[in-house]
Amino acid sequence: MADQKCKECGTLNAADVRFCKSCDAFLDPQPAPEPGPVQPSPDDNRAQPPQVELAATEASVSPDTAGAVEIRIRNGSTIVDAYRVDPVDPPEWLVVEQPEIRLMPGENKSVKVTFSIRAGSFVEAQTVKVPLRICSLRDLAKFAETQVALVVPPSGPKVSITARPTVVSVEDETSGKFQIILDNRASNHARRVVLSGTDPEATVLFHFVSPTEEVAAGKSSTVEVRFDVPPLDEGERRTRQLTVTATDGDESDSAVVTVEQEQSATLPLKLRLQPSKLRVEDCPVADLTLLIDNSDGKHDRAVRLEGRDPENAIRFTFPTPEVEVKAGKVATLRFSVSAKQPPAGELTLRDFTVVAAEGTRESETGGTFTQVTSQPPILTAELRLHPETLRRRDRTNGTYQVTLENHDRSQWLQANLFAWDQERMMRFSFAPDRFDIPPGGSTAAWLSVSAPKPPRGKEVTRTFQVEASDGVESVTRNGTLVQSGSNWIPIVRAVLTLLGGIAVAVGTFTPWMINLPDYWITELPRIGSATDDVERTQPAIRAAILFMAVMMTIGLAGRGGKATVSAAVLIATTLIGYFVYVSSQVSTGGPMYGAYLIGAGALIGAAGGLLGRL
Repeated sequence: MADQKCKECGTLNAADVRFCKSCDAFLDPQPAPEPGPVQPSPDDNRAQPPQVELAATEASVSPDTAGAVEIRIRNGSTIVDAYRVDPVDPPEWLVVEQPEIRLMPGENKSVKVTFSIRAGSFVEAQTVKVPLRICSLRDLAKFAETQVALVVPPSGPKVSITARPTVVSVEDETSGKFQIILDNRASNHARRVVLSGTDPEATVLFHFVSPTEEVAAGKSSTVEVRFDVPPLDEGERRTRQLTVTATDGDESDSAVVTVEQEQSATLPLKLRLQPSKLRVEDCPVADLTLLIDNSDGKHDRAVRLEGRDPENAIRFTFPTPEVEVKAGKVATLRFSVSAKQPPAGELTLRDFTVVAAEGTRESETGGTFTQVTSQPPILTAELRLHPETLRRRDRTNGTYQVTLENHDRSQWLQANLFAWDQERMMRFSFAPDRFDIPPGGSTAAWLSVSAPKPPRGKEVTRTFQVEASDGVESVTRNGTLVQSGSNWIPIVRAVLTLLGGIAVAVGTFTPWMINLPDYWITELPRIGSATDDVERTQPAIRAAILFMAVMMTIGLAGRGGKATVSAAVLIATTLIGYFVYVSSQVSTGGPMYGAYLIGAGALIGAAGGLLGRL
């Protein structure tokens, strides 16, 4: 767009400017090309939104000074109108003042709008943008909007510092603390201060949570300051002046604190033993409690502990060589003393002292340690063997249960197991072979024994001893192993003899010869009328062999089996002789199973008889 020329003074102005920069006259826009015929508007006689322009978009506002902005307003309507400047959603602390604004049609005017801080309000330093609405009082719906930036500049005095308390007492300590209050309530902006501490002798150490502290606008901040002072000698008193400074750039403020330091005289510690008289039986160690009393003390004490006895025979065992005892407290420490046990059946009494050393100062308390050693528990122990007599037949080994009872009521029994026999023919094995038995307790083990097998049919009794020993004393128990060997020969002899007799007896009632008829024992009464030799002789031979079978069986009652063997031989020779005789007279055709049974029975019976000689 082309520049606009002011009709009043002829000055050229930019195309988008509504007022002349030289004479402040309103600039009419260049006429647009001639449009077609325009009908009259129904709003020609009504209020129109004003045309506004800010001379400056920013104003400075402080608690003591108000800020102002000039607003140029033009009434573009055809009626006389009045206007009002309203802030949109302003902050609560803002107060807006304006003159009465009334303009003729087409008139423009510059008005000053004043911005101030409401009395009694605290406003932090800031820049806030406030929207402004310039409304027509004839028609509030007709308005124009603009915006102004209000700047609240930083203001207020430096941060002040005060100490609380101003006098600090440090008794029996080397550290203390106090508070400082950083006051920024009179300033409308936050301050960051650097904290530091000094003393005239430069011997005090200051400890701040942070070396810098930010104090909010209109606020105060409390900071804890800790300090460490050099220790004093006992009974000494001293006053120190401490200065704490808060620095903010070139500005600073200080607070002074007086420290009253005192070191009281150290009271001796009180020691007690619970119990002070110790008595143990069959034990080298005793436990007791040491009480370290610092209830009257005003500071913690660190002490070094040790034990002493005139003979240097007691060993002292503390859980820690050094103990810290809090002020006003009683420390409790559990420790133990130990010494070599006296011989069995004797008593030993020893005096001792417990010392708590603190530098060159020492506190002590005394006690006595009595040790009693009982008789060895093995002397009252009972060793039992179950069973005491074990019978084994046809076996070379056996198992016993060994039980050891500790009748002592205060001592453990530790014992090893052994076993032996006078003939040194047996072997022994224990499982387990060592006992650890508590007072009044008992335990058991298995004893396996083995020995050579006894002769057949004989019985051997072996005696042995079992011993439980603690290395010095022992307790023993006798055991017996009875071994017997089985004699199977009489049984086999009887079986063979009976089998042989039965076989022979059965053979006398069964056929003998193939080609000849059989004549049984029942035909003995008729042998007188027999027509041939076989008929006359066979029943008698059968009866004789049956009789000899009975005699062979009865031979079991005799010793040595001589009768049985004789009967068996006689049976065999009789049968063979008869067969030879008959064969010489007639043809037999050979023996049948009856003859074989008699021969086998005689042979079996003879074997049984021979076993009787073993």
